[in-house]
Formats: sequence, structure tokens, C-alpha cells
Amino acid sequence: MDKTEFRLTVDVDENDDRFRKWGDWAKENLDLATQLRIRMSNGWGTDSWYLWFG
Repeated sequence: MDKTEFRLTVDVDENDDRFRKWGDWAKENLDLATQLRIRMSNGWGTDSWYLWFG
């Protein structure tokens, strides 16, 4: 069994303002160089990332 990865599933109201897609949040809060370094380190997998500010 591979113990280096796990999946966490939670129910979140997609219309709640505290739930944000990472890319949208990053454009407003991170400079372009930081965004690119994060995206490149993950193989551009950040398109599936979400943030919860709750």
C-alpha cells in the first residue's frame, strides 16, 4: 500500500464565498513569479486545487 498519498473529501457549498479556486485566489494575492514557481513544482496540477477560508 502506498502511504505517500491520501484523499480528503469534504462537503462544501460551492456558492460559499469562503470556498475559492486556487488559481483565482492566486491571481489576486500572489505575484506572477510565485504563481509560476508553485505551478511548475506541481506539474501544473494546481488547476484542481481549491482553498477553504473557514
